[in-house]
Amino acid sequence: MDVLSRFAVRPYFRLTPDAYWRGLRIGDAVGVVHFSIAADCLRAELHGWDAPPEPSALAWAVRAVSGLHPDLSSFYARARADAALWGWLEPLAGLPVFSCADLYEALVTTIIEQHISWTAALGIQGRLAALFGTPIATPVGVIYAPPAPQQIAALTRADLAPLKLTTARLDLLIRISQMVAEGAFSGWEEADPQALYQTLLGIKGIGHWTATVTVGRALGVQPHVNDNDAALQAAVNAFFYQRAGRATLIETRAAFAPYGADAPLIAQLLMLRWVIARYPSQPFDVK
Repeated sequence: MDVLSRFAVRPYFRLTPDAYWRGLRIGDAVGVVHFSIAADCLRAELHGWDAPPEPSALAWAVRAVSGLHPDLSSFYARARADAALWGWLEPLAGLPVFSCADLYEALVTTIIEQHISWTAALGIQGRLAALFGTPIATPVGVIYAPPAPQQIAALTRADLAPLKLTTARLDLLIRISQMVAEGAFSGWEEADPQALYQTLLGIKGIGHWTATVTVGRALGVQPHVNDNDAALQAAVNAFFYQRAGRATLIETRAAFAPYGADAPLIAQLLMLRWVIARYPSQPFDVK
């Protein structure tokens, strides 16, 4: 819960000391999933759905937003053998890696975050949800389901102006929504991460950083290390080199070089460690 309070778009969720409520859109159906712990198991219950959601898509979304994939047990077993890595990674052991509910949500949130601070991006994501999402009444207050791609695809720059995004990113948001509404990226859940990365890279306005982060948020594991990311370079300097400021690009690449195929996941977890250390958790929405 503490980790979620730093990351989630507030209108899409509610946290209480013992539960997590998440608004979802599964195709044309919208509703909320209520997560709680029962007998050492994670319990997921549907609440307020306006139509029955498609079962396989719902199962994927529930696993993604509750951090149940990927399975990191074998990775942690390898990480424990590396004293330097385990020194900063151990406090995260057992924490889930939360993903977005689907590829469209991952694309929208990542496009919004291009070239701005994380806190500014959270504000824009919140405005998008409140202005264009679907409100759902729950016992802990109103929660929003994300807007549909068809809805955003039909909007103009003027309609989206309250988001306060650049013109280029507004155009990209509309274009991506149109592509998804027309059936692009079908079968993305089964895609190879590298293949999905290459597909996204072929879209004007999506570069290495956006494609890498989007794939990570959609499939659970990034295909590459975003070694030119300023925040990641600062995290590398803090946890690998025990220094203030940012590591150089060469130093950042050197830090991840020994880890081979595990390097992208280690970079994701390092960013999580950095955020936990840098940003305070938000208070629970106790009702």
